[in-house]
Amino acid sequence: MPGPTGDSLSRSVAVRGILATFLVILLVAAVGAALLATRDPGASSSGQLTAREATLRMVPAPGRTGAATCTDPLAKQEWRVTWRAIKTVASSPTGASAEAEIPPGSLAHAAGADLPAAASTGPSTPAATNAPPATSTPTGPTGSTGSTGSTGSATATPGPARSADIAAELAERAAAVTLVPTGFAVRPLPGAQPSPGSPALSSSPARSADAGSPSAGSPSADSPSADSPGATASRTPTLSDGWQSRDADRWLLRWSATLNEVATAAPDEEWVRMGPLATLAAVPMSVQQDPRFVTPDGACSVYLAPFVAGTAGTRNRVAVIGDSLVAQLYGSENGTATGPGWLMKRLDRAGYQAEIAGQGGRRWTIKPNSDSGLEKADASMLDEIRGLRQATSVVIALGTNDAGWVALASNQEQYELRLAWVLLHLSPILDELRDRGHCTVLTTMATRNKRYVRTAPGQFDAAAVRINDYLRQRADTPADPKNRLRVWDWAAHADGHGTTDPQPWFGADTIHLNQLGHAAYADDLTSAAALCG
Repeated sequence: MPGPTGDSLSRSVAVRGILATFLVILLVAAVGAALLATRDPGASSSGQLTAREATLRMVPAPGRTGAATCTDPLAKQEWRVTWRAIKTVASSPTGASAEAEIPPGSLAHAAGADLPAAASTGPSTPAATNAPPATSTPTGPTGSTGSTGSTGSATATPGPARSADIAAELAERAAAVTLVPTGFAVRPLPGAQPSPGSPALSSSPARSADAGSPSAGSPSADSPSADSPGATASRTPTLSDGWQSRDADRWLLRWSATLNEVATAAPDEEWVRMGPLATLAAVPMSVQQDPRFVTPDGACSVYLAPFVAGTAGTRNRVAVIGDSLVAQLYGSENGTATGPGWLMKRLDRAGYQAEIAGQGGRRWTIKPNSDSGLEKADASMLDEIRGLRQATSVVIALGTNDAGWVALASNQEQYELRLAWVLLHLSPILDELRDRGHCTVLTTMATRNKRYVRTAPGQFDAAAVRINDYLRQRADTPADPKNRLRVWDWAAHADGHGTTDPQPWFGADTIHLNQLGHAAYADDLTSAAALCG
């Protein structure tokens, strides 16, 4: 019989054996979990979707239906486009362009001709990444159901792990799904009391949608009401939940060109089509092309699937909105047709779900006596700003064309009047952004030694300084206690890199960026997005 010492030794050996077995089990479990995480990043034991599954679910599957909306707080109304998803066919995305009401380029910089587009912007890349899927709702051909917006909460959020493989698969899936509009509609916002004959809800006749009409290419200058919000069919069908059909109105379809479209594009191509629902439904647009529809009054852009096209960001959604300087950043950094764009590459690397909207000649404000309706949307970016309200943070880089319009005044009196006009009409836009609730970063413009088209030295610079000062003032005011308006001072960084400086960031026209400027501006805009977290 063993003595006390032997008994203790036996118990010690047994305990050690149990501990060793437990450690082995833990080690095996840890290795298994690591292997699973490596094979499927973002996996969760709580039953949530993996990062890959959640990311790929952001693209609506063929057969799905949904709706997207845009709110105009000024007119106190909400616009809606219902859609259905189908499988992308092999034909060209613009194969139905012969049925469109206007040819490409008809609206090319109609309202922003003061500042020509950059000489070389590089190929356009899809301008959107990552959004949760649309809520699936059964909609009829008239879009009569009150379905929810197309970018509601996702079933699950992708985990922190990201990879080029996920981004490539997302881009492939986005290209394989086409969104077809099934209904256009408008309704007053809750509590809104439009007066009788309100232009938004009146029943004036619609403009003819005959593509063969000589006047179908662009709005008539002597018929400003043709594109007004009231340009509806003489019999406006009333849908459920207060919606009124706008299928017969002329809407403007915009999209982000594919690399193939860029390669085969005609000079001055504008990626737009115009017409009623019957016309635009015949122009198939894939999710990757980021289709959006500008409302008949030019006040809102309804994005069908924003933030869904090519990357797998997991941070806040950020929208970057600007003029041709932002549009220059669509081009690839490595100079190839397949490389990522200057700005998208940085936003992707920072982990953002991003949407980039850059259009040449655009301004904060529109000129006095500007064209009404859709032509108004070709002058400013207010419709895009309203359309991307789903963003958690918005970076707006405008002002160059506003200052340029001031600088083009024929005399000092006109100069002061134009500057006063810009500042007066910029104020309510900033009020709207402040009241929207999300964080907005206002980006100042470069101001030193600029020659805007044919203006005299100093004319542009002085106007740009005044507009910049106003942006800074609005971003630091007691009227915004929640700090929803912030400022990123691009001017402070760029003004030391003019065309006469040792390391210029600008080209010969002193306005548009060169290669060094592309990198610097893309870095700054990405840093601006970080101000909102």
